[in-house]
Amino acid sequence: MGERSSWVRIALAGVVTGTIMFAVVEGDDADEAERRPAARPAVVPRELVIPSLKLKAPLMKLGMTPDGGVELPPYEKPNVAGWYQGSAVPGDAGASVIIGHVDTRTAAAVFFRLRQVRKGAIVKVARSDGKVAEYRVD
Repeated sequence: MGERSSWVRIALAGVVTGTIMFAVVEGDDADEAERRPAARPAVVPRELVIPSLKLKAPLMKLGMTPDGGVELPPYEKPNVAGWYQGSAVPGDAGASVIIGHVDTRTAAAVFFRLRQVRKGAIVKVARSDGKVAEYRVD
């Protein structure tokens, strides 16, 4: 049998500039993620860490707005990012979406320096079950 390539993705989106970064985990971790049950556990992501940016941000849950758009973290909390609940929990099978602002009217926000992340950088997401999902920027 040939070697199988598996990918688990996390997307970090900087709201305003449209910056999107994908980080992936491949190999054994991705294969393990594919074997996990599809039922959504009570586990949620709690914190985003990007060591190369010295970024550490709490994550809040985001859903849909009444008009069908994805909720955004509040401008009043510029250093908070959000996890879209319609996406996979980081570390589980499927794509996960994390959204944050780049700036506000008065100051830089959580993803202000997101464009500075380079290929190979590590992105970590701490989960409520104590596990940490780790990704490498592709």
